[in-house]
Amino acid sequence: LWSPWHTRILLTFLACLALLLPVAWIMARRLARPIRLFAQAAERLGADPHAPPLDETGPVEVRDAAHAFNDMQTKLNRYVEGRTQMVAAIAHDLRTPLTRLRFRAEQAAPEIRDRMADDIAQMDGMISQALAYVRGETVREDRAPLDLSTLAASVVDDLTEIGADLRFTADQPVLVLGESLNLRRALANLV
Repeated sequence: LWSPWHTRILLTFLACLALLLPVAWIMARRLARPIRLFAQAAERLGADPHAPPLDETGPVEVRDAAHAFNDMQTKLNRYVEGRTQMVAAIAHDLRTPLTRLRFRAEQAAPEIRDRMADDIAQMDGMISQALAYVRGETVREDRAPLDLSTLAASVVDDLTEIGADLRFTADQPVLVLGESLNLRRALANLV
């Protein structure tokens, strides 16, 4: 069943396969290269929006796709910068009425002066956090041991002052390690 010409055909096939496999592998790598470059560019864009743009080289389809990607990156950067400038402007502009409130609070009746000063300090902290975020800084409040029950009672008191029908009771203190301004804001949002 096996003749010498079968052996020659098999050897010829194996020789062709040995010669064509590296060429096929190289061609497959060349064809997949633009896709790999797009994937790397997308990862770079996610990590650094100001990453350098893609080179617009290669076949027409690849150049068109690279151009579209670069255009998208430019528009995305403009959009983010515009939003960031808007947040910075709003946060900065809020400082002026906050300063006026601070002066008016000093002239208020003593029984509400301290509460107004606390509210103003909270607002000032939030504005500072927004401005720090816009500048790319990560300003974190120092973590300290806090009584979550006292903080929650304070939030409930603040909300009942403006007409909310709330009551808070706690049997014992709940001690946590946290940032008072952020915890207060989270509790107020939850309530």
